[in-house]
Amino acid sequence: MENISTTHLDCWVLDEVETDFITIWELVSVFHQRQPEISTSDILMQLKTSLGHLYALELLTFYQGIVFNGDEHVVEVDVTDDFIFEQSEDWKSLVVSQIKIHITPRGREVFLANCNSDAFNF
Repeated sequence: MENISTTHLDCWVLDEVETDFITIWELVSVFHQRQPEISTSDILMQLKTSLGHLYALELLTFYQGIVFNGDEHVVEVDVTDDFIFEQSEDWKSLVVSQIKIHITPRGREVFLANCNSDAFNF
Protein backbone atom coordinates (compact mmCIF):
# COMPACT_ATOMS: atom_id res chain seq x y z
CA MET A 1 0.00 0.00 0.00
CA GLU A 2 1.24 3.47 -0.85
CA ASN A 3 2.09 5.89 1.94
CA ILE A 4 -0.85 8.26 2.44
CA SER A 5 -0.58 11.20 4.79
CA THR A 6 -3.43 11.63 7.26
CA THR A 7 -4.09 14.25 9.92
CA HIS A 8 -5.64 13.57 13.30
CA LEU A 9 -8.88 15.04 11.88
CA ASP A 10 -8.79 12.51 9.02
CA CYS A 11 -8.33 9.77 11.61
CA TRP A 12 -11.32 11.03 13.58
CA VAL A 13 -13.48 10.84 10.44
CA LEU A 14 -12.17 7.40 9.44
CA ASP A 15 -12.75 6.14 12.98
CA GLU A 16 -16.39 7.21 12.86
CA VAL A 17 -17.14 5.81 9.40
CA GLU A 18 -15.16 2.60 9.91
CA THR A 19 -17.98 0.55 11.45
CA ASP A 20 -21.18 2.17 10.20
CA PHE A 21 -22.73 4.70 7.86
CA ILE A 22 -22.65 8.19 9.39
CA THR A 23 -24.05 11.59 8.44
CA ILE A 24 -22.14 14.84 8.34
CA TRP A 25 -24.30 16.26 11.12
CA GLU A 26 -23.22 13.33 13.29
CA LEU A 27 -19.58 14.13 12.48
CA VAL A 28 -20.20 17.75 13.53
CA SER A 29 -21.35 16.43 16.90
CA VAL A 30 -18.28 14.20 17.25
CA PHE A 31 -15.94 17.07 16.39
CA HIS A 32 -17.73 19.32 18.92
CA GLN A 33 -17.29 16.68 21.61
CA ARG A 34 -13.59 16.35 20.86
CA GLN A 35 -13.03 20.13 20.48
CA PRO A 36 -15.62 21.98 22.58
CA GLU A 37 -13.69 25.25 22.26
CA ILE A 38 -13.97 25.28 18.44
CA SER A 39 -16.85 27.14 16.76
CA THR A 40 -19.31 25.34 14.50
CA SER A 41 -18.12 27.31 11.48
CA ASP A 42 -14.53 26.19 12.14
CA ILE A 43 -15.68 22.59 12.56
CA LEU A 44 -17.52 22.77 9.23
CA MET A 45 -14.31 24.03 7.63
CA GLN A 46 -12.34 21.18 9.23
CA LEU A 47 -14.87 18.66 7.93
CA LYS A 48 -14.84 20.15 4.44
CA THR A 49 -11.06 19.86 4.32
CA SER A 50 -10.88 16.36 5.78
CA LEU A 51 -13.83 14.90 3.88
CA GLY A 52 -12.63 16.46 0.62
CA HIS A 53 -9.15 15.01 1.16
CA LEU A 54 -10.40 11.52 2.11
CA TYR A 55 -12.98 11.46 -0.71
CA ALA A 56 -10.42 12.52 -3.33
CA LEU A 57 -8.18 9.66 -2.19
CA GLU A 58 -11.14 7.24 -2.38
CA LEU A 59 -10.85 6.42 1.32
CA LEU A 60 -14.55 6.99 1.90
CA THR A 61 -17.72 6.89 -0.16
CA PHE A 62 -20.97 8.85 0.03
CA TYR A 63 -24.25 6.93 -0.09
CA GLN A 64 -27.87 7.97 -0.34
CA GLY A 65 -30.63 5.92 1.22
CA ILE A 66 -33.51 5.79 3.65
CA VAL A 67 -32.84 2.99 6.17
CA PHE A 68 -29.34 1.92 5.03
CA ASN A 69 -30.00 -1.78 5.26
CA GLY A 70 -29.38 -2.45 1.59
CA ASP A 71 -31.45 0.37 0.07
CA GLU A 72 -28.45 2.73 -0.12
CA HIS A 73 -26.60 3.54 -3.33
CA VAL A 74 -23.34 5.35 -4.06
CA VAL A 75 -23.68 9.02 -4.96
CA GLU A 76 -21.08 11.39 -6.34
CA VAL A 77 -20.84 14.65 -4.41
CA ASP A 78 -18.92 17.88 -4.56
CA VAL A 79 -17.50 18.53 -1.10
CA THR A 80 -18.16 22.27 -1.08
CA ASP A 81 -18.94 24.74 1.69
CA ASP A 82 -22.62 24.64 0.69
CA PHE A 83 -22.75 20.83 0.65
CA ILE A 84 -21.14 20.56 4.09
CA PHE A 85 -23.45 23.22 5.56
CA GLU A 86 -26.60 21.69 4.04
CA GLN A 87 -25.67 18.22 5.28
CA SER A 88 -24.80 19.55 8.75
CA GLU A 89 -28.36 20.89 8.98
CA ASP A 90 -30.01 17.80 7.46
CA TRP A 91 -31.24 16.49 10.82
CA LYS A 92 -33.69 19.44 10.90
CA SER A 93 -35.32 18.52 7.60
CA LEU A 94 -38.33 16.33 6.96
CA VAL A 95 -36.62 14.70 3.99
CA VAL A 96 -36.61 10.92 4.40
CA SER A 97 -33.62 10.18 2.17
CA GLN A 98 -30.22 10.96 3.67
CA ILE A 99 -26.62 11.10 2.54
CA LYS A 100 -24.24 9.12 4.72
CA ILE A 101 -20.57 8.26 4.55
CA HIS A 102 -18.78 4.93 4.91
CA ILE A 103 -15.17 3.85 4.72
CA THR A 104 -13.83 2.02 1.66
CA PRO A 105 -11.59 -1.07 1.90
CA ARG A 106 -8.63 1.17 1.00
CA GLY A 107 -9.73 3.64 3.66
CA ARG A 108 -9.78 0.86 6.25
CA GLU A 109 -6.20 -0.07 5.30
CA VAL A 110 -5.09 3.56 5.69
CA PHE A 111 -6.97 3.89 8.98
CA LEU A 112 -5.34 0.78 10.43
CA ALA A 113 -1.88 1.79 9.18
CA ASN A 114 -1.96 5.50 10.11
CA CYS A 115 -4.43 6.13 12.91
CA ASN A 116 -2.85 4.94 16.12
CA SER A 117 -3.84 6.15 19.58
CA ASP A 118 -1.79 9.35 19.15
CA ALA A 119 -4.42 10.62 16.71
CA PHE A 120 -6.99 10.55 19.53
CA ASN A 121 -4.95 11.98 22.41
CA PHE A 122 -5.64 15.70 22.53
